[in-house]
Amino acid sequence: MTQFGRALNELNVEILCANSSQARGRVERANRMLQDRLVKELRLAGISDSRQMHDGTWPKVLMPV
Repeated sequence: MTQFGRALNELNVEILCANSSQARGRVERANRMLQDRLVKELRLAGISDSRQMHDGTWPKVLMPV
C-alpha cells in the first residue's frame, strides 16, 4: 500500500478507481467544483496569500469547529 493509501485508510476514506471514461469525467467535475469552492471560501475568509493559508487559518474556513 502506498503512503497516500495508508493516509486515506487512517482517515477512513475509501479509494474509488475511475476505470471508465464516464467515471473519470465525474471525478474531474467533482474536483473542479471543490477547487472552485476552496477559492471562494478563502476569499470570503480574507485569505489572499499562501502565508495566510499555511498559518493554520484555512482549515477552519472549510470545517468550522
